[in-house]
Amino acid sequence: MEKNAKRENPSDAPQGGAPANHFSFTKVLVRDLETLAAFYKSVFGMRELDRVKADAGSGIGRIEEIMLSMTGEFGLEPPLVLFKTLEKPPPQESDSILGFTVSNMDDVLSRLRSAGGTLLGETADHPDAVARVAFARDPEGRLLEIVQMR
Repeated sequence: MEKNAKRENPSDAPQGGAPANHFSFTKVLVRDLETLAAFYKSVFGMRELDRVKADAGSGIGRIEEIMLSMTGEFGLEPPLVLFKTLEKPPPQESDSILGFTVSNMDDVLSRLRSAGGTLLGETADHPDAVARVAFARDPEGRLLEIVQMR
């Protein structure tokens, strides 16, 4: 779709008015729901939207998940969903990077360390750069990119 292009049929939306096709959430597989929820809440100020315990069917089995967002309200932004399978082994590696834009890098990195995260090297802080960038890992090793715009 071209930049600024309009939908061919903008009224083609399901009940509730949301577009028929849109990005709606990110789920990450975790080993320890409570530790990871506490990490994202304390480091980035995320708020819990909901918790779910369910049987996801024979392909996945029983699951638990915690939905988080920055606003704490459904529908204002795509939530981050911490997803744990109860009948399968936890993931070994992560192939994603979770990105957060923050207003105070130093405060976030301090909270990150206190909550069990690990900073990977120094923050990239070049005089010509439009942003300060840090890479870190959450307590389960998931890669995070933390950006503070100038």
